[in-house]
Amino acid sequence: MNLVVKFNETVSFEEGKLTLYFQEVLEDSRCPVGTECFWEGNAKILLSVSQGDKEPVEVTLNTSGKAGMSQAAVAFEYLIKLDRLGPYPTAIGKPNLEDYVATLAVTKMALVAH
Repeated sequence: MNLVVKFNETVSFEEGKLTLYFQEVLEDSRCPVGTECFWEGNAKILLSVSQGDKEPVEVTLNTSGKAGMSQAAVAFEYLIKLDRLGPYPTAIGKPNLEDYVATLAVTKMALVAH
């Protein structure tokens, strides 16, 4: 299921069983719109993920999957993947923090019995 969460906002998944808080934009080196770059760059965000009364965990997600950067993380029994982060930087600069919106794919992982 896709979830959309704005910077500094919280969304719930599966009727509140999982809560995701878009805590920080750690980096945004993506190639500005309308320019040519050697590398497309990367944006990295920090989410705080909570489930019930369990201690929240922090996950870092990247827009690029290159060079050991991860676009997905597991928190509790859920796989969380950063599908998209907008808006893109422009030639005049990076977006304001409050303008960032992350689209996340969240999937409950199947438990495998051994």
